[in-house]
Amino acid sequence: MTKQFHFHDTKVLITRPSGDNFYKVELKDKYGGNVIVYERTLFDALEYAKHWHSKAYERHVQNESWGKCIEKFIEEDRKAGRSWE
Repeated sequence: MTKQFHFHDTKVLITRPSGDNFYKVELKDKYGGNVIVYERTLFDALEYAKHWHSKAYERHVQNESWGKCIEKFIEEDRKAGRSWE
């Protein structure tokens, strides 16, 4: 069984291989974030997709913030004479 659809700006792919007891849920949001989880029921798979989609912007902001933090650390290392290249 395979179901693929878009939930607003989130791409959702749900598969359940024959003989498997879990649904594989693959999600990708408009910011490029992605995740794969396994859920026991189709209802749980859809609930996870809905919850993950609702947190897309929050994850995006956190990732941008973390990226800026890393850039600052690299800049400070270069000023101190350390190079990681």
